[in-house]
Amino acid sequence: MILPSNVVDYVVAFDDFASAISVPAPFLMASPLIGLPLPPAGWSPRDFAPELLWHPMAWLPERLKRPLTNGGDVEPDNGWVLRVGLELQESGLYDQVSGSWFDVLTHLGIDPVNPDDAQRLSAWLAGGADQQLDEFDLDELIFVQDAPEWSLEAAIASLEPLEVVARTKAARQLLAMCNETLTGDGVDPDEQAEMVEMMLTLGVWATCGDEALNTRIEQIRGRLDSYTGGLSDAGSPVFALSAIFADMVDAGEPIENDLLAQFERVRRETGLSEFAAS
Repeated sequence: MILPSNVVDYVVAFDDFASAISVPAPFLMASPLIGLPLPPAGWSPRDFAPELLWHPMAWLPERLKRPLTNGGDVEPDNGWVLRVGLELQESGLYDQVSGSWFDVLTHLGIDPVNPDDAQRLSAWLAGGADQQLDEFDLDELIFVQDAPEWSLEAAIASLEPLEVVARTKAARQLLAMCNETLTGDGVDPDEQAEMVEMMLTLGVWATCGDEALNTRIEQIRGRLDSYTGGLSDAGSPVFALSAIFADMVDAGEPIENDLLAQFERVRRETGLSEFAAS
């Protein structure tokens, strides 16, 4: 879940998740730090479609439903995203090896395929009372009593290095897509245009909020609006977009391994490794 390995897979997961919960994409919290978007801040299980009630993301406890605030300070979005990702991954609710998720409804002994259970879920989603569903708290499975703020501490310590790693990983893949797909022979112009739009969107997403990089990518979008040549022609704005991704990779690769090692140190120092194994 932390640091998704493939940007295309992320796009598919993002679209599937947005469709499944019937939420427009702009209302989801997307980040290259984790492999699935977060639902809108403050959402409760009753806001989810019945077929997604099994997913732990539908049952986030109050402390994980939105960015933390401390006086006038608000937790950065990527900090919130990382905190949620750490809690779900390190508790074992997400299995990194299989890519599978813990099934909350199975844990509660509810089978949505069973007609009686399906009716029960529908009644509860409509506002009816159900003691088991009303009282279930995901923190029963993930809260660490002797280290209540471990994920916040880990996110604060590792956010900046993980943003660099995430940016580098995504830019490396986007660069390959630019060079191997957009500039390739025999690509349909309409497909090229769709790919460029996706690359621009993913490029902004991959910057992790870096304003300078965002500005450079948006400038390419502006150039494309008035560009009349072929997208694979020399001098096309697509080549400028490729150069931006190359710069992102060049800037990140020299320190990527060091930052990943630093994150592993944070995992050990905060007890994440022991927690994950428990």
